Amino acid sequence: MKKPEWKLLQAKNAQSLKEHADVFPYCQYITMDDDAVRSSHATLDKKVFPANHPFWIDHMPPQDGDCRCQIIPLDKDDIAAMRREDAKLPPEARRVQMLATRRGKKISKVLLLRLVLCVVFPPLAVLDKGLPAILITALLMFFYWIPGVVAAFYFVLRGKR
Repeated sequence: MKKPEWKLLQAKNAQSLKEHADVFPYCQYITMDDDAVRSSHATLDKKVFPANHPFWIDHMPPQDGDCRCQIIPLDKDDIAAMRREDAKLPPEARRVQMLATRRGKKISKVLLLRLVLCVVFPPLAVLDKGLPAILITALLMFFYWIPGVVAAFYFVLRGKR
């Protein structure tokens, strides 16, 4: 497959994943499970991630012109069954991967770094949130540090719900 063709297919798969995330909130990465599968793809075989997980940004099939990998959309019942089947396996062997969320589970390293930046230098933590967020945070920080920190926390955490 030529590069424009597989890139187009990759984009189409990503769009479809986003459109159906409410019905199928998880997806499973599947290889063809034969001798032609690359080792980098074989390690991902049968792994399950949430449809909105950052994993899919870099690993959406096809990953290149020779990639034959696919994704299988899964609903919550499928995930519950997989978790029951994999309960006795070590965490790295389980198909359903841990989610990076704020609600009692692991916090991603990027979010943790961003929260530290909110305290150390608030405007730097909101650089990707747009000019109004940067200006408000910097202005509040200029008058007094704590309001700037609170504003930075607000802008960083607002989009994470």
